[in-house]
Amino acid sequence: MQAPSPVVYVARYPWLFRLIALVGVGMFAVLRPNVIETWQAEGWFFGLGLMAVYLLIALAVLETFVRRTTFTNAGVHQRSMFGFTRFIAYSHIRELTIRRGEALILKSENGRSVKIHAKEGDPEVIIEAMRPFLDPETRVVTV
Repeated sequence: MQAPSPVVYVARYPWLFRLIALVGVGMFAVLRPNVIETWQAEGWFFGLGLMAVYLLIALAVLETFVRRTTFTNAGVHQRSMFGFTRFIAYSHIRELTIRRGEALILKSENGRSVKIHAKEGDPEVIIEAMRPFLDPETRVVTV
């Protein structure tokens, strides 16, 4: 069995975002608004709005606690909010696109891409962590 590659950098949401997601869950656990009662008392518009809020809170918890991008000596491992993992080897990365204040996008030669949001990690720090492993011909584009 092959030993795992050492971790160079991990990009994930900071604890402030996780705390905000937990506060949202806590508020709904304490308040426990009932969709059916709201639907009957206030109408369909507020019932659908309450269902949308439930969905957004669930997605926020998944996004902040499950999503993670790990940079190792071998490549980039990204776990999505639904638990799916993707791997892109450094030798397959052809372009790094930096969108200031928004995201870092790694594009591979086969068309796959990995997006790391700016809230997960500083794009400049991530590029510096990857630089020893990247192909010197990898393009870095700032948008």
